[in-house]
Amino acid sequence: MVNIFRACIAYGYIPVQWRTSRVVFVPKPGRTDYTLVKSFRPISLMSLFLKTVERLVDRHIRDDILTEYPMHINQHA
Repeated sequence: MVNIFRACIAYGYIPVQWRTSRVVFVPKPGRTDYTLVKSFRPISLMSLFLKTVERLVDRHIRDDILTEYPMHINQHA
């Protein structure tokens, strides 16, 4: 799996099947009328592999890139 994740990062390509997510609508508690769209909260169920690659890239940015080149003090995004 490590080799596959490294190849995905090196080539900058994520397989289409990993990028596909399923959206489930969960009803919000305390609503009286569930015929309205606002009565539901969408939850995206993503692939475990995509989440893993995303976490590896995030950790690389936070631990390596930002320690060498920290953001400007006025950068807020």
